[in-house]
Amino acid sequence: MPSPQRILLLCAAVLGMSNISIADSMCTSTAPVPHSLFSDNAVLQRDSVVPVWGTANEGETVTVEFNGQSVSATTVNGQWQVDLAPMPANATPQNMKISGARTRTIKNILVGDVWLASGQSNMERQLGLRPSQLPLDNWKSTVATANNPLIREFTVFQKLALEPRKEVDGEWSICTPDNVIHFSAVGYFFIKAVYESQGIPLAIIHSSWGGTPAESWTSLEKLQALPSCEYAIEALNTAREVGRDPASIQRFIEQWYRNNDHGSSEDGPWHAHNLDTSDWQSVTVPHAFVDTLDGVVWYRRTFDLPESLLNGEAVLRLGHIDDINTVWINGSLLGTTVGYNIPRRYKIPTGVLKDGANSIAVRVLDNRGMGGWHATQPDDIRLDFKLESAQQSVALSGTWKSAIGHEMPGATTYPERELLSKYTPTAIYNAMIHPLTRFPIKGAIWYQGESNNWNADTYAEVFTGMIDDWRGRWAQGHLPFLFVQIAPYKDMRPELREAQRQTLLHTENTAMIVITDFGDADDIHPTNKAPVGERLALAARALAYDEDIVYSGPLLKNTRIEDARLILEFSHTEGGLIAVGGQPIGFEIAGQDGQFVSANARIDGGTVVLNHDTITHPTQARYGWSNVPDINLYNGNGLPASPFFVSADN
Repeated sequence: MPSPQRILLLCAAVLGMSNISIADSMCTSTAPVPHSLFSDNAVLQRDSVVPVWGTANEGETVTVEFNGQSVSATTVNGQWQVDLAPMPANATPQNMKISGARTRTIKNILVGDVWLASGQSNMERQLGLRPSQLPLDNWKSTVATANNPLIREFTVFQKLALEPRKEVDGEWSICTPDNVIHFSAVGYFFIKAVYESQGIPLAIIHSSWGGTPAESWTSLEKLQALPSCEYAIEALNTAREVGRDPASIQRFIEQWYRNNDHGSSEDGPWHAHNLDTSDWQSVTVPHAFVDTLDGVVWYRRTFDLPESLLNGEAVLRLGHIDDINTVWINGSLLGTTVGYNIPRRYKIPTGVLKDGANSIAVRVLDNRGMGGWHATQPDDIRLDFKLESAQQSVALSGTWKSAIGHEMPGATTYPERELLSKYTPTAIYNAMIHPLTRFPIKGAIWYQGESNNWNADTYAEVFTGMIDDWRGRWAQGHLPFLFVQIAPYKDMRPELREAQRQTLLHTENTAMIVITDFGDADDIHPTNKAPVGERLALAARALAYDEDIVYSGPLLKNTRIEDARLILEFSHTEGGLIAVGGQPIGFEIAGQDGQFVSANARIDGGTVVLNHDTITHPTQARYGWSNVPDINLYNGNGLPASPFFVSADN
């Protein structure tokens, strides 16, 4: 099994260095430049002091006018900030005028509630189609009816940084059928349900990144305070030492390919123009790997071009490739792209293409899980020519030749410790959370944990620390924090769900959304996202809006032993405990030997009574303790009970 350190630091590779910001530059504009959160279509947090800040020329006086207020500040060290007094919700669009050496106007601003939506791929997953993933349930009808100008999303673009940034790249969008396909699906269903109960302008700031551990979302100061995170500090220090020089990292990566990948050796590289591929396998592109292969796979094909096309501007489009690819035409390197969800597009320099036969070689590295070459439509893989008179395309999908260059079980041999990536501790916090923390929010929703499956035993400490970290950064000590317990999936350990439950038990003003009834044993990305967002909204209505509603399924509260029986007492049992389909299932007990057996279980009021004929003194119990639990305990409002592990003396 790969070590925790290596798994945490699996590198998305180097060539995303364009996504890395080492420091923020000073503004040299002749007009005040506000933070990107203050742009057209923004929503500001009601009933809160709202800082407005940005950059300007040194000593420049900046005035902000909004909602009948006018506040000024002097620019110091290139930075300015004014504070708007608290405002009630306002659904009438207003403009904000920011004046200094010049004036700029920000249009169509509302005042309401703003929620942060963060986590990894199940939060990142947009409502529309996504290459390599199944369509979401009922997405077309949802999109068709999503037309509400009072619902908005600020999308934070994915960036990395070794140090905390001031600025964030992103943009606001209004909820329309054209825009909502790009909204976080869970975020949209959440904010839509909250809007239906509150009736005020609502927005989410969507800051997520698939396949990321909680350590990447936590500040350095907090990680340093967590005893279990020494490995994370070591990893960050290594990334800082090496990660400032893109050229040296590029050389390091290419040396790794030369040392490990047959196709990248200097003696007969597989990107050479006239390579003999007669013994390679024929495959149909788009082409998916099998689950068991992590490593390097090469693809090649030839195609003919007439001389008439060589005078046009040429762009190669390759759809989506999971995870990292490098591409050559006629032996000439075009570039490398990192990220399974990024469309591949390469402008071809003049002189690379030839009259007649041309060759294309694509090297694909997959880090983990299902990998390969995806396209929404087969014609996404093509060569486009922009000519003076028209545009012409050459299709490149279909039959290619393929060969395996390197297999790496568990991706353990791919270089990662030396590289800055989305797995680097603090790197995402620095670029995608820290720049937001001056902007007031109502609360946060979080869907993450899959990438901490390897360290479930310490995840509760890391996750609890991250929540505390964010609350401190926003200076909102009881910020409502609502999170989704990981769905059933064949590779997700029950220990991770227990770590999330422990976080809930030890962190005030949090809620955990249990979705044991909406998982997919074979797909880590369940397609039924609406119930997830709607259950998060129930929790928001209870914790953030003080509604007296049922928002959680049964949670284990107390245990006691009576004779040879173990009595489990639950909270959140409104409407009674219900075993859907008959008797309660999924309960196990153990005696003093610690060996678990399936328990006889029955409901007695707000308790579940467990026993087994062979156990006279039960000491432990667990429920739903498997990667894909088969369980059936709910409360009368149809919300499922959380899996758990407990010792009788706890």
